[in-house]
Amino acid sequence: MREALSWHIDSFLDMLTAEKGLASNTLEAYSRDLNRLADFLRARGVGSWEKSQAVHLRLYLSWLRERRLSSRSIARSVVAARQFYRFLEREEIISENPVPAFLLRDGARKLPHTLSREDVQKLLSQPDPSKPMGLRDQTMLELIYATGIRVSELVSLQTHQVSLQGNYVTVKGKGSKVRMVPFGKWARERLERYL
Repeated sequence: MREALSWHIDSFLDMLTAEKGLASNTLEAYSRDLNRLADFLRARGVGSWEKSQAVHLRLYLSWLRERRLSSRSIARSVVAARQFYRFLEREEIISENPVPAFLLRDGARKLPHTLSREDVQKLLSQPDPSKPMGLRDQTMLELIYATGIRVSELVSLQTHQVSLQGNYVTVKGKGSKVRMVPFGKWARERLERYL
Protein backbone atom coordinates (compact mmCIF):
# COMPACT_ATOMS: atom_id res chain seq x y z
CA MET A 1 0.00 0.00 0.00
CA ARG A 2 2.83 2.38 0.89
CA GLU A 3 4.54 1.96 -2.47
CA ALA A 4 1.41 2.72 -4.50
CA LEU A 5 1.06 6.15 -2.90
CA SER A 6 4.75 7.03 -2.44
CA TRP A 7 5.84 6.21 -6.00
CA HIS A 8 3.62 8.93 -7.47
CA ILE A 9 4.89 11.47 -4.93
CA ASP A 10 8.46 10.73 -6.02
CA SER A 11 7.46 11.15 -9.69
CA PHE A 12 5.81 14.48 -8.90
CA LEU A 13 8.87 15.75 -7.03
CA ASP A 14 11.12 14.64 -9.90
CA MET A 15 8.92 16.61 -12.30
CA LEU A 16 9.11 19.71 -10.09
CA THR A 17 12.89 19.41 -9.96
CA ALA A 18 13.26 19.00 -13.71
CA GLU A 19 10.62 21.42 -14.98
CA LYS A 20 10.12 24.05 -12.30
CA GLY A 21 13.59 24.29 -10.76
CA LEU A 22 12.16 24.71 -7.25
CA ALA A 23 14.50 25.31 -4.32
CA SER A 24 15.47 22.24 -2.30
CA ASN A 25 13.69 23.65 0.80
CA THR A 26 10.44 23.90 -1.16
CA LEU A 27 10.83 20.37 -2.50
CA GLU A 28 11.49 19.03 1.00
CA ALA A 29 8.41 20.82 2.34
CA TYR A 30 6.24 19.45 -0.49
CA SER A 31 7.62 15.97 0.15
CA ARG A 32 6.74 16.21 3.86
CA ASP A 33 3.27 17.59 3.09
CA LEU A 34 2.42 14.95 0.50
CA ASN A 35 3.79 12.06 2.54
CA ARG A 36 1.71 13.29 5.49
CA LEU A 37 -1.34 13.25 3.19
CA ALA A 38 -0.45 9.75 2.00
CA ASP A 39 -0.10 8.55 5.62
CA PHE A 40 -3.46 10.14 6.44
CA LEU A 41 -5.12 8.31 3.52
CA ARG A 42 -3.45 4.98 4.39
CA ALA A 43 -4.74 5.23 7.96
CA ARG A 44 -8.26 5.48 6.50
CA GLY A 45 -7.82 2.47 4.23
CA VAL A 46 -7.21 4.43 1.02
CA GLY A 47 -4.45 2.55 -0.82
CA SER A 48 -4.25 4.48 -4.10
CA TRP A 49 -4.68 8.03 -5.30
CA GLU A 50 -7.54 6.91 -7.59
CA LYS A 51 -9.55 5.97 -4.50
CA SER A 52 -9.09 9.29 -2.72
CA GLN A 53 -12.19 11.47 -2.73
CA ALA A 54 -13.16 15.04 -1.90
CA VAL A 55 -14.40 13.90 1.51
CA HIS A 56 -10.92 12.58 2.35
CA LEU A 57 -9.35 15.92 1.48
CA ARG A 58 -11.90 17.83 3.57
CA LEU A 59 -11.16 15.52 6.50
CA TYR A 60 -7.44 15.99 5.93
CA LEU A 61 -7.78 19.77 6.09
CA SER A 62 -9.72 19.48 9.36
CA TRP A 63 -7.11 17.05 10.67
CA LEU A 64 -4.33 19.56 9.90
CA ARG A 65 -6.22 22.30 11.74
CA GLU A 66 -6.73 20.03 14.76
CA ARG A 67 -2.96 19.60 14.95
CA ARG A 68 -2.68 23.38 15.36
CA LEU A 69 -0.35 23.83 12.40
CA SER A 70 0.30 27.43 11.45
CA SER A 71 -1.93 28.90 8.77
CA ARG A 72 1.15 29.16 6.54
CA SER A 73 1.91 25.42 6.91
CA ILE A 74 -1.69 24.52 6.18
CA ALA A 75 -1.73 26.81 3.13
CA ARG A 76 1.46 25.19 1.82
CA SER A 77 -0.06 21.73 2.36
CA VAL A 78 -3.13 22.78 0.37
CA VAL A 79 -0.98 24.16 -2.46
CA ALA A 80 1.11 20.96 -2.53
CA ALA A 81 -2.02 18.77 -2.66
CA ARG A 82 -3.65 20.94 -5.31
CA GLN A 83 -0.58 20.85 -7.57
CA PHE A 84 -0.07 17.13 -6.93
CA TYR A 85 -3.63 16.19 -7.89
CA ARG A 86 -3.35 18.32 -11.04
CA PHE A 87 -0.19 16.36 -11.87
CA LEU A 88 -2.00 13.04 -11.26
CA GLU A 89 -4.84 14.17 -13.52
CA ARG A 90 -2.48 15.35 -16.27
CA GLU A 91 -0.57 12.07 -16.11
CA GLU A 92 -3.92 10.19 -16.29
CA ILE A 93 -3.25 8.45 -12.98
CA ILE A 94 -6.64 9.67 -11.77
CA SER A 95 -9.68 10.20 -13.98
CA GLU A 96 -11.24 12.94 -11.85
CA ASN A 97 -9.61 15.49 -9.59
CA PRO A 98 -11.10 15.05 -6.08
CA VAL A 99 -9.79 18.36 -4.73
CA PRO A 100 -12.84 20.29 -3.46
CA ALA A 101 -13.62 23.52 -5.32
CA PHE A 102 -12.89 25.67 -2.27
CA LEU A 103 -9.35 24.24 -2.17
CA LEU A 104 -8.80 24.94 -5.87
CA ARG A 105 -8.98 28.70 -5.31
CA ASP A 106 -5.85 30.53 -4.24
CA GLY A 107 -6.51 32.01 -0.84
CA ALA A 108 -6.19 35.71 -0.21
CA ARG A 109 -2.74 36.56 1.04
CA LYS A 110 -2.23 38.75 4.04
CA LEU A 111 -0.10 41.81 3.49
CA PRO A 112 3.17 41.73 5.43
CA HIS A 113 3.63 44.07 8.35
CA THR A 114 5.93 46.95 7.51
CA LEU A 115 8.37 48.84 9.66
CA SER A 116 7.79 52.51 10.39
CA ARG A 117 10.31 55.07 9.17
CA GLU A 118 11.58 55.45 12.75
CA ASP A 119 12.01 51.66 13.12
CA VAL A 120 14.02 51.52 9.90
CA GLN A 121 16.25 54.39 11.03
CA LYS A 122 16.82 52.68 14.41
CA LEU A 123 17.68 49.42 12.67
CA LEU A 124 20.11 51.05 10.24
CA SER A 125 21.82 53.01 13.01
CA GLN A 126 22.49 49.94 15.23
CA PRO A 127 25.80 48.79 13.67
CA ASP A 128 28.87 50.92 14.44
CA PRO A 129 30.31 51.95 11.04
CA SER A 130 33.64 52.93 12.63
CA LYS A 131 34.40 49.21 13.02
CA PRO A 132 34.82 46.88 10.00
CA MET A 133 32.06 44.48 11.09
CA GLY A 134 29.73 47.36 11.88
CA LEU A 135 30.34 48.90 8.46
CA ARG A 136 29.65 45.52 6.84
CA ASP A 137 26.45 45.00 8.84
CA GLN A 138 25.21 48.51 8.12
CA THR A 139 25.87 48.00 4.40
CA MET A 140 24.02 44.69 4.44
CA LEU A 141 21.01 46.20 6.22
CA GLU A 142 20.93 49.17 3.84
CA LEU A 143 21.14 46.89 0.81
CA ILE A 144 18.33 44.62 2.04
CA TYR A 145 16.18 47.66 2.79
CA ALA A 146 16.92 49.30 -0.56
CA THR A 147 16.44 46.22 -2.74
CA GLY A 148 14.13 43.84 -0.90
CA ILE A 149 16.39 40.89 -1.75
CA ARG A 150 16.29 37.81 0.46
CA VAL A 151 18.92 37.31 3.17
CA SER A 152 20.09 34.15 1.37
CA GLU A 153 20.58 36.22 -1.82
CA LEU A 154 22.48 38.88 0.09
CA VAL A 155 24.92 36.56 1.84
CA SER A 156 25.77 34.79 -1.41
CA LEU A 157 26.28 38.10 -3.27
CA GLN A 158 29.72 38.45 -4.88
CA THR A 159 31.52 41.69 -5.75
CA HIS A 160 31.15 41.10 -9.49
CA GLN A 161 27.36 41.03 -9.03
CA VAL A 162 27.34 44.65 -7.84
CA SER A 163 27.24 47.44 -10.44
CA LEU A 164 28.01 50.81 -8.90
CA GLN A 165 27.85 52.40 -12.35
CA GLY A 166 24.30 51.17 -12.94
CA ASN A 167 23.17 51.12 -9.30
CA TYR A 168 21.97 47.52 -9.35
CA VAL A 169 22.85 44.06 -8.07
CA THR A 170 22.43 40.84 -10.02
CA VAL A 171 21.02 38.14 -7.78
CA LYS A 172 20.22 34.47 -8.24
CA GLY A 173 16.97 33.74 -6.45
CA LYS A 174 14.55 30.86 -5.96
CA GLY A 175 14.58 28.33 -8.74
CA SER A 176 17.99 29.68 -9.89
CA LYS A 177 16.24 32.66 -11.52
CA VAL A 178 18.62 35.56 -12.14
CA ARG A 179 17.36 39.13 -11.87
CA MET A 180 18.77 42.64 -11.72
CA VAL A 181 17.62 44.69 -8.73
CA PRO A 182 18.20 48.47 -8.59
CA PHE A 183 19.20 50.38 -5.46
CA GLY A 184 19.34 54.07 -4.55
CA LYS A 185 22.03 56.54 -3.59
CA TRP A 186 22.09 55.66 0.14
CA ALA A 187 22.80 52.01 -0.57
CA ARG A 188 25.36 53.03 -3.19
CA GLU A 189 27.19 55.26 -0.68
CA ARG A 190 27.26 52.46 1.91
CA LEU A 191 28.51 49.97 -0.69
CA GLU A 192 31.26 52.35 -1.86
CA ARG A 193 32.41 52.89 1.73
CA TYR A 194 32.37 49.18 2.48
CA LEU A 195 34.10 48.12 -0.74
